Amino acid sequence: TPTAAKYDELVKGKLQKHILLAGPKIPKGHARIFWGLDEKDYVGIAVVGLGKKNLGINQLEEIHEGKENIRIAAAAGCRALDAVEVKDIQLETLGDAEAAAEGAALSTWFYQGSKNKEKQKVLPKV
Repeated sequence: TPTAAKYDELVKGKLQKHILLAGPKIPKGHARIFWGLDEKDYVGIAVVGLGKKNLGINQLEEIHEGKENIRIAAAAGCRALDAVEVKDIQLETLGDAEAAAEGAALSTWFYQGSKNKEKQKVLPKV
């Protein structure tokens, strides 16, 4: 994405180098976390697989497959960062800000209304 390209420039090519070292292409809905690329702003960076480009509406399923891929990718990145206790998550738009926000919000939320205040988990801030 354009944001990833700008960030790679900022960290002098470290992001692209780490992606290549991590192995083959990241499949749709999977995430890889890279640590220590940028000591100032971000502790960890989650890189996610977006799947195929330029997907449109699937008439049979009545769903926009491109937006669904963005929701899946945003959810995968947020879950991966939450799993390693990163609680302040900043998300790029991934091409569609609304779909990315939906995927991020739905993946990190869960019902805790019946739990005691002491036993409630801290939800990440996206």
